[in-house]
Amino acid sequence: MAKLPFSKLDVLIVEEIGKDISGMEMDYAVTGRTDIRGIPTPSTPFIHKIGVFSLTPASHGNGQGIGVADYIPLSLTRQINLYDMYMNSITASVIKACVATCWEAEEEKVRLCIIRSTLHLDNIIISTSLVKDIERKKNVKVISSTKTLQFSHEEKLLTRCPKN
Repeated sequence: MAKLPFSKLDVLIVEEIGKDISGMEMDYAVTGRTDIRGIPTPSTPFIHKIGVFSLTPASHGNGQGIGVADYIPLSLTRQINLYDMYMNSITASVIKACVATCWEAEEEKVRLCIIRSTLHLDNIIISTSLVKDIERKKNVKVISSTKTLQFSHEEKLLTRCPKN
């Protein structure tokens, strides 16, 4: 994993960021900033101010990583495609965002349920924390053991509710 040879900087200027460089466009192990719920900020490096100049062409206007920068030039804002950026972040992170912002602070205790639609409730996917509730219900049974949700490389949910 790439790292800077310093534990503290007053200023870091990043010439370009991009989806082809890191998932969040700037590697937090290099910048020392995550600003992502559930991922702790590393203790080093400590960088007081970060400036970013541009996006790589491969980012196609997705400027998600500018959120950890302190300063960007107007030319960078013109490179951003807000619609694509928002759709990417929402689609890729909706489950994580829901879990991270719900009332339950401990992820393993989150009471999560996935349904195909409000019309189709014959088969549902539930988190482990809901299994005991289901086992107490009449005419309801658990038909499969716990599995990890699977996602495609494009962050599309592959684990789906079985269709009848």
